[in-house]
Amino acid sequence: MRLVSWVRFTWNLKNLPENPPALPENYALRRAVKQEEKTVLKVIHNSLGLDSDWLDVSQQLFQNIENCVKVAFAQKDIPCIVLCHGTRIVGASVLTFESDPVSHLTSGPCILIEYRNRGFGSALLYESLQVLKSASLHHVYGITKKTCPSAKFVYPKFNGTGVDFELNTKLSS
Repeated sequence: MRLVSWVRFTWNLKNLPENPPALPENYALRRAVKQEEKTVLKVIHNSLGLDSDWLDVSQQLFQNIENCVKVAFAQKDIPCIVLCHGTRIVGASVLTFESDPVSHLTSGPCILIEYRNRGFGSALLYESLQVLKSASLHHVYGITKKTCPSAKFVYPKFNGTGVDFELNTKLSS
């Protein structure tokens, strides 16, 4: 067993910039619909499961994420944002509107590997924060592994501030 280092980011949504990141033509962000539950789960699974930065914890996360996706898609107003390239879903972010969860970004912004490094994770994060702001939340949280590029390049955007965080969970490598 090895201990994984985590960082918890906080965003004050009063300080969220007004202008979202621009998306290229043929890409769009929107709320997920009920029929997309399996597709969203597959995108999240592939995003984490095929990423070497997440291999050491992916199996432990999948059960929790599956449960969170089921809860999210059982709601009338599904708290999930998807990034589409044409009609294909290439990214997803499952959220929670609870007032004080460990993380409001249940899955975090997940982008399929072949679509990364184009600013899509930042765009998905921004839209997620906007949706949380429209739910009257003022401060929101997101957790990522301290060693992942998301901790360095995505989560600090939009005035996110990170602190070391203990999940009290030992994950096997």
